[in-house]
Amino acid sequence: MRSIFSLAFLCLPVVAWSQAGLVDFESMAEGQPVAAQVNGITFTNATVLQAAASLNEVEYPPHSGSKVACDVGGPMTINFTTPVGSITGFFTHQKSITIQGIGVLGNALEKVSSSASILSSSESLTANFSGPTSKIIITSDPGGSSFTVDDLSFSNYNFPPPSFNVDYTHLGFEAVIGRAAPPPQVITLTADPVDVTFSITSSATWLKASPLSGKTTANVSVFVDPTGLAPASYVGLLLINGGKNGTAVIQVVLRVLDRPQLTATPTSMNFTWKVGAALPAAQKLYVGALNANVDYFTMTKDAWVKTNPTFATTGLAGYSLAVTVDPGKLAPGHYDSAVYVYATEATNSPLTIAIHLDVSQ
Repeated sequence: MRSIFSLAFLCLPVVAWSQAGLVDFESMAEGQPVAAQVNGITFTNATVLQAAASLNEVEYPPHSGSKVACDVGGPMTINFTTPVGSITGFFTHQKSITIQGIGVLGNALEKVSSSASILSSSESLTANFSGPTSKIIITSDPGGSSFTVDDLSFSNYNFPPPSFNVDYTHLGFEAVIGRAAPPPQVITLTADPVDVTFSITSSATWLKASPLSGKTTANVSVFVDPTGLAPASYVGLLLINGGKNGTAVIQVVLRVLDRPQLTATPTSMNFTWKVGAALPAAQKLYVGALNANVDYFTMTKDAWVKTNPTFATTGLAGYSLAVTVDPGKLAPGHYDSAVYVYATEATNSPLTIAIHLDVSQ
């Protein structure tokens, strides 16, 4: 079997890159997996090879430039955030290649097959899909390392405009792990002059609508359920099928945030006091939270340290706690104490703010 590889991979950092409609792999690092470097596209089982290094360019030459992607690990899959209608690539391969489209609802679409073998040059393959396509699977040898692809281009799927109206075509939700799902949002379907019978299908398990069918005019509630989702951004589609009246598409973005984390400014405080002098002035403590605002309360390690107030909520502009010390009963010396900030939801509760006090005679 002819080898695609000529040298060992080089371990170089991945360079972020994107260009709408075209992927030529030239700005990506040799030997690194192609994952989500291209905006809106995610690859699996794709590794960058370079001519005069890791690529056998005599039999697997690039179509342009010096870099290609190879199906290392198994069939190469490409997932699209925005559905595509067609894809074209320049392939070099030893066995026949198939390009399989998967619709946004998981349905199998058209499949395109290549010639048996193309070496020492590249073969242009184009797949046109009859429906919105969110995933493409490219297979030659199921074990992988069987083809290279270069200059991969694609076009977005053009949904025919419906003869009914939707007041919103894009919705956004934000959810925090451990909290209740965000409230639903409402879209309104209308038609003029006649009623349109519609049905709704979701492309994602976390995305739901109610009602799923009816007649215009109708208010439809859109729900998201972040249960089990890791922190990340997710994109789903609601397809509103109006039969002969066309299909409307609602794109829904769900941003899932990790559990809140407490922050404090400053993270430590220093006080000095000379016996017989006025007590040290209060210092300001700003408590915040990452990902979501939380209720919190404070406790202190020693009675000579106090905060005012002892209960508050993060996110109030300019709001601070006053931290004071009362060393009147302390002998001269150095003292270490702490303020503890507690929040039930926060993953780093309690947060400790160190308090240092020097008492002099």
